[in-house]
Amino acid sequence: MVQQPAGSAFRGPNGYAVDKITMRLRVVAAALLAALLCGCSPSGDGAAPEAAPRAEPPRIIQFYAYPSTIELGREAQLCYGVAGVDKVAIEPGFPSAPPFQNRCLTVAPRRDTEYVLTATGPRGEQLVRKVLVAVKAPRPAPLREAPPAQPPPGPSIASFTVSPPEVVRGGQVTFCYETSGAESVRIEPPILNFRLPARGCFGYVPGAAATYTLIASDGKTEARKQVAVAIR
Repeated sequence: MVQQPAGSAFRGPNGYAVDKITMRLRVVAAALLAALLCGCSPSGDGAAPEAAPRAEPPRIIQFYAYPSTIELGREAQLCYGVAGVDKVAIEPGFPSAPPFQNRCLTVAPRRDTEYVLTATGPRGEQLVRKVLVAVKAPRPAPLREAPPAQPPPGPSIASFTVSPPEVVRGGQVTFCYETSGAESVRIEPPILNFRLPARGCFGYVPGAAATYTLIASDGKTEARKQVAVAIR
């Protein structure tokens, strides 16, 4: 094989002289052209160039209220979730909410309120969803029955009567009475020789017209009531 002297030129197929630099440029250009035609990488590994990942399309995942109906003065949870968006606004109340996939906000409207979620994507596109929170009047408090009236402290006389209030001499009358809270009960002037119970009736023949007093005592205080008997 005949070696070319240093610095001498090669001869191409057409017989023209070609220097080494020009030959190298032609080889590189041919390799690049072949890579473009076959879709291969210039390194020769045959791998196609990777496509850029697609951005997630903007969407509203969820938007609801729990509970959807509340009593006045109560609270509800306003829950939402978004994806592929840059901005979130919930009106009324939250003009700038974070674009989370799952978040709940506390609301306490005083009347029926419609909340509007607006999600804005990276190109300015907007998605809108609405939810209603209804508010009803609170339940009335249950009526409580008044406790029964307590009897006043100490002895008391509910009734003391005589029938008939007027009799002929030698006629009989009937005394009836009722007391409470008493340790002892008596009638003056005395007409019976035994201790009276708290209530009862008994007959008696008066000897003369008189006023009779029923006395109920608890040892500290007394209650009194009178009736009159006439004789004709």
